Amino acid sequence: MDLPPKGYKRNLVLIAYAVVITVGAYIFIKFLLAPLLPFIIAYTVALFLRPTVDRICLRTHIPKKVAAFGTVAFVFTVIFALSWIFFGRMASELSDMTRGLTDGGADFIENMIRSGDGVMKKIPILSKIENQKALEIVKQATANMLEGALSSFSAKIPDAIMCFVSSLPGILLFLITLVVSTFYLAADIASLNRFAVRLVPREKRHRIFKIKKKLMRAVRKYVKAYAIILLITGVQLFIGFMILKIPYALTLSVLIALIDILPVLGVGTVLVPWSIVLYMMGNSYTATGLLIIFGIIWLVRQVSEPKIVGESVGVSPLITLLSMYIGFKLIGFSGLFIFPIGAIIAKSVYDAVRDKE
Repeated sequence: MDLPPKGYKRNLVLIAYAVVITVGAYIFIKFLLAPLLPFIIAYTVALFLRPTVDRICLRTHIPKKVAAFGTVAFVFTVIFALSWIFFGRMASELSDMTRGLTDGGADFIENMIRSGDGVMKKIPILSKIENQKALEIVKQATANMLEGALSSFSAKIPDAIMCFVSSLPGILLFLITLVVSTFYLAADIASLNRFAVRLVPREKRHRIFKIKKKLMRAVRKYVKAYAIILLITGVQLFIGFMILKIPYALTLSVLIALIDILPVLGVGTVLVPWSIVLYMMGNSYTATGLLIIFGIIWLVRQVSEPKIVGESVGVSPLITLLSMYIGFKLIGFSGLFIFPIGAIIAKSVYDAVRDKE
């Protein structure tokens, strides 16, 4: 279908394209992404490994299935080994962190109360309050709140462990499906591509291929852009934590970097309250260091994000930010990804149908 001439009809058609594609992306991610995810990842990996498999076959003259099996086995062995080291370190740090929070909860609350007393004595208005009973009530309420928060956190740990253990069969099935399907696709991905091409009418193939090419390039660059941003944030946090000699540096940097992807929230949601608590406990060195880390990350993020995301996907940084915010407000966390991808798809479709045959 060709676009109408310039005017309001053309704009209405483009808006309709954007709405239909965005709704389709939402339905796909909501209902189809989970069951199809291992096959999507397998196809992506097989597509990436195809040149390597073809090169091995050309140079060694071995069957393609053998070359595909060796290449896939090598790639997944490396990935699993690195993941084992990385997540093993994180699991160890999380275990130690949880044990420290549960075992040292009483000491933490006592230190917070003692620090609060010190802060109150330094504030003239609070130090002159004669009704010490009211202050004691406030202190006790604060202690109860902290104790309740720690108890609630501790109570959820066994449930989280059981949830993870119960999901192990599903994780194992996912990994087996991923590896096996990657092997078959890497060995014969050309046949699958030819079958998909035959499903498209001959007269529409040129337009469909043009849209697919633009779309895949845009989505790939979008994912790559945010992966770069998260990597930069995580590395900055990890280096800063190592300099400050903060325990569990790897786990904390990963968790805070993931929080940073949320709009409005970000690293300041964690680092600023953390630094305030440390100031109250008398650890001004680490507290100041955390604020410096936050300032550096905020500055780098403000400079790099619009440039990396906007230029990488060919969509205005304002449109990217607007789509993320609207998506988050309408459908929650998944909207952070669905709506920007919908904007990218709409832009790709527009660029493809705008060009003349």
